Amino acid sequence: MVQKIINPNFNIKTFNIKCENKLSPLAKTIIKSFKFKLYYYVVDDLLYLLKSNPTELNYLLQILHSTVIFLQNNLYVNFFDIYVYDISINEVSKFNRLVNHQSDYFKVSNDITIKLAYQVKPITKKLETIW
Repeated sequence: MVQKIINPNFNIKTFNIKCENKLSPLAKTIIKSFKFKLYYYVVDDLLYLLKSNPTELNYLLQILHSTVIFLQNNLYVNFFDIYVYDISINEVSKFNRLVNHQSDYFKVSNDITIKLAYQVKPITKKLETIW
């Protein structure tokens, strides 16, 4: 059993993403395995496990990279200090009875909630040598 350790040195930022693209069952399984993994391991897993579906791979990488870039640009977080604390997928079905085609009655979208844990280390002041 994995225990959630609350460390005062770590912060958690939640991102909610609405995906209009339909995710494959393989992608959903891979995404669910990201919990408590360092971010660069998550990227490694995606690159290796979804190489057979480059469109879905690129789509998921864009989502993940945008969350990490947000942390880097706004909170000055180091890439190596980020891990996926929690991730969940919620499938949302919308019924549209005004559509003519039988297959378009239900539109499925996925809402992905990503909680990234990160550590902000204080910037060390460079010591100047006196010569």
